[in-house]
Order: sequence, then structure tokens, then C-alpha cells
Amino acid sequence: METVTDLKAQSYLAVASNYGIAVRDAKRVVEILNDCFDIQGRFIRSAFERNIPELARFEKKIFDFLWHNLKNTLNRNDRVAFLNSLQMLVIKTGQPQKAMTVLLADIYNSSSTVSFSDRNALVLSNLFLRKYNKERDIDIEMTPEEVILVKDGLDKDVVKAASDILEGGFERTFKKCRTIHNNILELLDNEGPSGNQPMTLKYLFSLQREIFMFLSLVGGRTARSVIRDALGEYGNPESKIYMLSGSSRNIPAFLQQLKVTVRTLARVGIQSDAAILEKVKSREQNFLNLGAGKQHEDQVRRVMSWVEKSRNKLMS
Repeated sequence: METVTDLKAQSYLAVASNYGIAVRDAKRVVEILNDCFDIQGRFIRSAFERNIPELARFEKKIFDFLWHNLKNTLNRNDRVAFLNSLQMLVIKTGQPQKAMTVLLADIYNSSSTVSFSDRNALVLSNLFLRKYNKERDIDIEMTPEEVILVKDGLDKDVVKAASDILEGGFERTFKKCRTIHNNILELLDNEGPSGNQPMTLKYLFSLQREIFMFLSLVGGRTARSVIRDALGEYGNPESKIYMLSGSSRNIPAFLQQLKVTVRTLARVGIQSDAAILEKVKSREQNFLNLGAGKQHEDQVRRVMSWVEKSRNKLMS
């Protein structure tokens, strides 16, 4: 894909055509963005933010253009700065619903693959679902788990738009989540000390966590089905994920995912889901048997405490 910093004069016409803006506007957008990178191609956040008022003039297509041209071209530190800059742009344009629609289309149109941009798309989507978030003032790399508790602070219009997309594409959403999980299983089955894989387990776990958080904020049938499915895997020590060659080295990560699924089910579940959590609680000793030492025991006890709290919440 041609990056923004590679765009030359001959590309203005293509940019204008692809994003439905005038050629002169396309030229100006590219000029602004080229000024947001230094000679080494590093993103200059201050330069971008200085130009947000002018970029906001192209509100109909600017987010779409920036996301698709920059999502895979920046290094890790630049991506964090870029995410925060995009968030500020969306605040300025006042179009979180449109921005989230762009992000979800990007995620779910590639439901059989996993991309490095998927997590960033979900982090931003989790921000746009809320009317206020304290992450506006800090660099964001992941969604705080405490957002599971947010209710009154949700932007109802954005949540409705997200719900329409999820419920209208149940199979596509479910497939994307299974694709992420299957990538985790494949990496666990082939995990070696060299760590040659381009997409790490750490990334895949964090991506999966982001999608659980997103689904829990949106709610609905699709969210409930996906989270139940995940709990069926992480909540059973005899499931496949616990049996692979790399599983024993990743028990803490599995337990962390289990905690997230337990907490998110408490948000989106119905009373009958309490029985699922009761079954997980009954396997406490099996989870304890997966490891040794006080650290492992403490983590299992903490997770089971969340299982109990979530079960009680669904029963109340």
C-alpha cells in the first residue's frame, strides 16, 4: 500500500477519486500530512495536532483517509502517538459514529485474517463508544479493564451504530473472533524459544481482550454468544488451549483472559449464564493443578473471586 509520505503530485487525482474530495483538497491534505513526518519518516505528533483544525475541514473523508493510509506504516511508538492524534481529530470533527463505522468495516471485512491494525481499531472504537474517557489525556495502547463498569457514560448513538453492525453480521463477527482464537492455538502449538513468529502471543491475547471489551460495551446477542464461547474455552482446564505444547508457559495469560471473559459475561449475560459461571467455579482445584507456587495459587483465587462476584451479579 502506498503510504501518505510516499504520495506525490501524480497521486492527488487518485486520492481525490478514492476519497471523494476535490483535487485541490487532496493536494492540501497530502501536503499537511507530509509535514507531519520528519526526514526519517517518523510521525511528528505536535505537527499533526497543530493542523487538526484544517484537517477537520475535510470531515467527511479525513478519518477514512488517514486510517487506511497510515494504519500499517508506523512503528510502535509512532502508532501510539497516531492513535491519540486521531482521537483528537474525531473529537474536533464530532463524528465518532462515522469513525467507528470505518474501523469496524476494516476489522470485519477481513474476518478470516488477523492484522496488526486490528487492535488499534478496537482501542479507538472502545474510546468512541464512551462520551468521556480519561485516556484522552494520556497515550493509549490498551483499554482499561475498568470500562467494563461504564454504563451512563456510553454514547448511545455510537453504541446503537455498533450494535447494528454486530447484529447485522453475526456470522462475520463470530468468524473474526474464532480467527483470532485459532491464531492463538496455532502459535501455542508451534511456540518455540526462538520466537520467530511475526505476530506474538502477547499481541493476540491483547487483541482478543480488546474485542471482548468492545463486545461487552456494545452488548446484545452477538456479544453474549462470543463471550460465552470464549468462556467455554478459557473456563475449562481440559479444553484444547490448555493442552498444547506451549500451554504450560502461558497459564497466567489464560487466567487473565478467563478473568476478562468472566467480568464481561457479568455485563452482557442473562440469569441462566450464572450456571456457566458455577461450572467454572467447580473447577477451581483443576485450575490450581495447572501450576505450582503461591503466585499461581493467588491468581487462581483472584479469578475465582471474580467468578463468584459475576455469578452473584447475574443472579441478583
